[in-house]
Amino acid sequence: MKNLIVSVSYMHWTEEDVELGDTDKKGWEVEDEEVDVEELQQMAEKYSIDATSSPFPHYGTWFYSTTPPHDTDFFEKGVEKEYCLHVQKVDGHTPSVEEMIDVGALIGAPFQP
Repeated sequence: MKNLIVSVSYMHWTEEDVELGDTDKKGWEVEDEEVDVEELQQMAEKYSIDATSSPFPHYGTWFYSTTPPHDTDFFEKGVEKEYCLHVQKVDGHTPSVEEMIDVGALIGAPFQP
């Protein structure tokens, strides 16, 4: 595994959004960026990525943060930020199950059936 194409989506939630059950503050923090393994690990650390969307690895699985960052927006405005890491390509092709397992292990978000 030498390079990957990844994206990071975000959703920002205020107390009001939580009460409504939806937020319009969502989009892409990073979109279709080519990274190497070291950059992938740095990205996962930056966004506190530590879990998988499914216990079973497959192409549609994404990785997300169970402990979103508590930054100035959180302390001053009560805004909680959620981030998800999406892997579109590994070495130019759709990632295999084995490659998704490897990505999870590399970023500290292993699959746990």
